[in-house]
Amino acid sequence: TRDMKYEIVSTKTTSGTRLLPREEDVKDAFLRILKNRKKTKKEPHASNGVIVEGIDNCLVKFAKCCSPVPGDRIVGFVTRGYGVSIHRWDCVNAQNGMADPDNSGRWIKAHWANTGNQTFYVPITVEIKTRVGAIADLITVFSNMRINIGELNGKDMDGGNSRYHIAASVNSAEQLELLMNRLRRV
Repeated sequence: TRDMKYEIVSTKTTSGTRLLPREEDVKDAFLRILKNRKKTKKEPHASNGVIVEGIDNCLVKFAKCCSPVPGDRIVGFVTRGYGVSIHRWDCVNAQNGMADPDNSGRWIKAHWANTGNQTFYVPITVEIKTRVGAIADLITVFSNMRINIGELNGKDMDGGNSRYHIAASVNSAEQLELLMNRLRRV
């Protein structure tokens, strides 16, 4: 550094002498650098709101078999060429996969990052009695909870029932549970 004192040191090189900092100045400079350096813990990078243990900034996709949302206990499966597939811990596919000795080493710990206002689409199937205004009643539940519907398909079934497939945008497992409770009352 600029404030170091230099001294002439004799060396065994063909060039003769070299200008080197004094040993105590080097120690002082090193100690100053260590003292001034901020001790920051590197936060792991989240992909799609998920932190995968041991892997930073990897492609993360959510398994369609269980559609995990923040608040669910999750686990990751390292795919071949498609990043890490995130499953709910209690997903049948995850439980069977972890028990399979051929794939048990591909399962990895994962947890939710602080997702803030991030939302996740989850598929919901609702079966209700066929009647006039049924769709309006369903949409009112979503609207009152300020939950966006990304997709809605419905079909009249045999026996006087209608089945609706809905892709809804929720921000937590708690919100999804509350939504499901309200939909059961329609």
